[in-house]
Amino acid sequence: MKKLLSYAALAFLLSPVSQAASFVNATGEGYCNSYSQCGNTNKSVIGSDYSGQIYANYKDWFAFNIPTAGIIGPITSAVINIYNYNNEFDNASSSETFNLYQASSISYGGLANGPVLGSILASAADTGTPHYVSILLNAVGIAALTAAEGGQFTFGGSDSTTTFAHGVFSDPSSSQAYPTGIPGVPVAYLALNTPIPPILLPATLSILGLGYSGILGFNQKK
Repeated sequence: MKKLLSYAALAFLLSPVSQAASFVNATGEGYCNSYSQCGNTNKSVIGSDYSGQIYANYKDWFAFNIPTAGIIGPITSAVINIYNYNNEFDNASSSETFNLYQASSISYGGLANGPVLGSILASAADTGTPHYVSILLNAVGIAALTAAEGGQFTFGGSDSTTTFAHGVFSDPSSSQAYPTGIPGVPVAYLALNTPIPPILLPATLSILGLGYSGILGFNQKK
């Protein structure tokens, strides 16, 4: 009997742990440049651009309302998906890297400070074909999102180039790049993966049922 119960417990523990994805659309988006100009500072408004024109350094930002831990559970992995509508304005070098940060403020200085939360090569983002650029968050990024559950989180993004960095996404000055111009296409969204607790599989339930029946029979014999 003890063996039966042990097998049932083992089957429960070894039942697969699945992952559930929660999708969260950006609530706000914009940029700031090295001239202290920001295209948008309202985290509840989607701006009309990701980066700016030449002759200045530009940094992007994307704001999200993160669900509470009680709704989505612990975050195990996360990907930010940013829609790139076409080529980046100045055709960023393939060696450039776009880095994500936790924005301390919607300002040029506040959009890129602290540890890097995730990154992607410009060559992977600036393909000339409209698509979502997916950036996997690292462990620091996961911890930052977890700490923000139930509140708002703002990503700051900056090109690795220090001179005339324009980001790796579509520029609004191009006639082919209008981030708010495609209805139903989110400018950016987060895919948050959380574990689903293991459930009792049918086979496990059968074993537990046999064990319970055996206990009843043993008690009746006594």
